[in-house]
Amino acid sequence: MHLQNWYAVLSVTPNASEQEIRQAYRRLAHRFHPDKNPGNDQTSLHFQLIKEAYEVLSNPKRRSAYDRQVYLGNSVQNTPKYYPSAAELTDAAARLHQDLLRQNQFFINRDWLFTQCMELLSPENRQLLLKNRDRSVIAQFLKFQFESAIFLTYRQNIILSNQWKQLSGGMPELEQLVSNHLQRTKRAHLWDKSKIWVAIGIGITITLLIVLS
Repeated sequence: MHLQNWYAVLSVTPNASEQEIRQAYRRLAHRFHPDKNPGNDQTSLHFQLIKEAYEVLSNPKRRSAYDRQVYLGNSVQNTPKYYPSAAELTDAAARLHQDLLRQNQFFINRDWLFTQCMELLSPENRQLLLKNRDRSVIAQFLKFQFESAIFLTYRQNIILSNQWKQLSGGMPELEQLVSNHLQRTKRAHLWDKSKIWVAIGIGITITLLIVLS
């Protein structure tokens, strides 16, 4: 069963204290509340995720059960990887994508992939990419992230997009790359939801043609 990464939704580590979780929730809920973003479907969806994450992680029993389910009873570790240069970080993003292409794409572990993408987007790694604000390097990194993220759910892409926007902020061409990717992901998501009804409609139409012929 697919499990959402509630820690990533609130942008906290698995070792976060109750106070850190509460503060993260208040900050994000204030930012993404639908009343502050009327007509924005992506923001409304993310707001619901934030509420769900807080409901699980703010309840000690539910959080403990969630941790056991996700981490199979092992203590949660927080060991992000660090890279000495933006080029090596981009190479790591490229290797992740190449690893995915070698896997059976119908059996990719989305939770594992989401965690890998979030690790590459850690605050330290974002700072590394933004240090010289080299648009070409950031664009290349984002390209590999997008190519990996196509295997994730629409919700997971929205969560990642908050980090991508921090990388592309103030650089219109990069902001457009993020926007284009989210639009493609949303279209794919809507198609996945509607194609079953399209198939049913086609089946009904063929049946009626046979009956009436």
